[in-house]
Amino acid sequence: MTETRLFRFLLIITGPLICFAQNPSCNICGEGNEVGNPNAIFQFGDFPPIPCSFLQGYANNGGLTEAECLGLRTLVDACECQSVTPAPVTPAPVTPAPVTPAPVTPAPVTPVPVTAAPVTPSPVTPAPVTPSPVTPSPVTPAPV
Repeated sequence: MTETRLFRFLLIITGPLICFAQNPSCNICGEGNEVGNPNAIFQFGDFPPIPCSFLQGYANNGGLTEAECLGLRTLVDACECQSVTPAPVTPAPVTPAPVTPAPVTPAPVTPVPVTAAPVTPSPVTPAPVTPSPVTPSPVTPAPV
């Protein structure tokens, strides 16, 4: 990180906190890490001291270019960067409910007697067919 960039950075963050989010969010400790001591003071050369939490907030809101963020990672020892360790997940104990089988009593079944009924086919009588008269419509040729 050049002194000019650092000066620009420090000049911006020591004034009112106005982030224009011109850059992507950045983690000053690097991916998978976090600021371990947010109250620690970051100091570089003759520039004003800055709390690590303020510096991380500025970086999260896009206040640093990617190059500035990468360069800053080597300078933030005071912030005590540490690996992010997810909290262990302990599954809740599962106690299965006791299963008591209910007695099964089959329902009584009374068979219905089946009797074959005599089948007598009804006689088929053909219906008379009467053709309806067809009257053709007159055809008028269209004028050309």
